[in-house]
Amino acid sequence: MTGFTTGELPFRYLGVPLRSKRLSVSQCQPLLDKMLGKNKQWTVKFLSYVGRLQLIKSVLIAIQSFWSQIFPLPKKTIQLVEAICRKFLWTGDTSSSKKVLVVWDKLCRPKTKGGLNVTDLGTWNRVALLKHLWNLCKKDKLWIRWVHVYYVKGKDPWEVDANQASWIIRKILQAGKYMNEAGLNTGMGKLYTKYTLNSWGIQVSPNCPLCEQELECHKHLFFACPFSVDVWRRLLAWLGITRRPGSWDEELKWAMDHVKGKGSKTMIYRMSITGAVYHLWLERNRRVFQQEKICSEDIVRHYIKSVSDVYLEFAKETRRKESAVAQQGNNNGVSPGITKITSRIQIWTAELSNDPQQSIRQPMQGYIKSVSDVYLEFAKETRRKESAVAQQGNNNGVSPGITKITSRIQIWTAELSNDPQQSIRQPMQG
Repeated sequence: MTGFTTGELPFRYLGVPLRSKRLSVSQCQPLLDKMLGKNKQWTVKFLSYVGRLQLIKSVLIAIQSFWSQIFPLPKKTIQLVEAICRKFLWTGDTSSSKKVLVVWDKLCRPKTKGGLNVTDLGTWNRVALLKHLWNLCKKDKLWIRWVHVYYVKGKDPWEVDANQASWIIRKILQAGKYMNEAGLNTGMGKLYTKYTLNSWGIQVSPNCPLCEQELECHKHLFFACPFSVDVWRRLLAWLGITRRPGSWDEELKWAMDHVKGKGSKTMIYRMSITGAVYHLWLERNRRVFQQEKICSEDIVRHYIKSVSDVYLEFAKETRRKESAVAQQGNNNGVSPGITKITSRIQIWTAELSNDPQQSIRQPMQGYIKSVSDVYLEFAKETRRKESAVAQQGNNNGVSPGITKITSRIQIWTAELSNDPQQSIRQPMQG
């Protein structure tokens, strides 16, 4: 009734065979026939070696690349394709052969290494599989969502052992081994540390440039190196967290257990650990490439200043938007809270530059003070409006909630100014 007929695998789609099992050499014969057909159509009698090489790069290998981008080809098929290209380059024909002048592997090297930059078909096939693996990690398509639901299930794709999957899915999931063979770790150690460079055969000093004692690796830099421990300890003290810095795995576990949700404290902690890693890596590169050093206290001070710049830019942008809205409504007023927090952060930044000894305690104290000023100004403004409404209605009452929050913030601000010893713990608690 529908007009559809029952088919069977394999069948051809977009010029390539599709089947649920591994491709055989005989099923790849159309690829070889197409390449041989191209050779017979060309007038190769008057072509030089350069002309034949260009035809191999632009046509023959391009045909093979279309197939290899869809699925991995059998090794025997790749050898037959290379044989066709090799014969055509040296003889101008694929039916006869003679002794080659240069082995094929050398032709596949870059020109800077003495080769002719011909594509290595086996390597290209592996790269195509790694591209599919990358798509599994990043892109959101229907087939990718299906693989994640049935096989990946929240894991890293290269760690999945999908024995029940089809052969092409298994090949894609197993492509992570090619990265390990190339010395590229698929786990956490993706930074080009000296340990990684040595594993690639690059001869560099393995010592950590921060402490100049231990082997530089990912886990040593964050946070086993004495220098990085001191930086993270200062930032923890700035956040009001009283504990000793742990290793990289311990810090990640602590963050997953204690830092949850979308609150301000969570956001500040995430910014701090990200900023610590970023500034430590900058300091490492500064010492390696520029032979310059910055002490741990200055690194913390630079990070805190960058945070203040972010909040200052946010305050300026908010004030600009409020000014635009006020002008459209024929009102020249700007929120006094935004004005006050802008000036407070400017003072904070100036104090941070002029008084490096206070770079741990003073910034958080100044920031909390600025937040209290905003809420205090908001409470006064709301109380003024409620008083005006009450006078119009012959009622002198003011919201008790506003009165309570005003007095609470005033007490908080006074305590913050009179008790500097509590400026590490008290602000985050407040």
